[in-house]
Amino acid sequence: MGYLPDIGYPQTGDIAEPHTYVCMGCEDNGNDQNIIVLTSKEKLPPCSNCGPTYWFQM
Repeated sequence: MGYLPDIGYPQTGDIAEPHTYVCMGCEDNGNDQNIIVLTSKEKLPPCSNCGPTYWFQM
């Protein structure tokens, strides 16, 4: 269960598959995009710029 409404994208707190993810909120907030790489199935962290956010799988 995530922190934000379900809009079809993985979000902070969701357990995600290993992959590269980019924060969907950084660009809207004028910040540089935050990119994370998960090497194992684990929870998506909050963005270091935005806090709880949606993550786009690249």
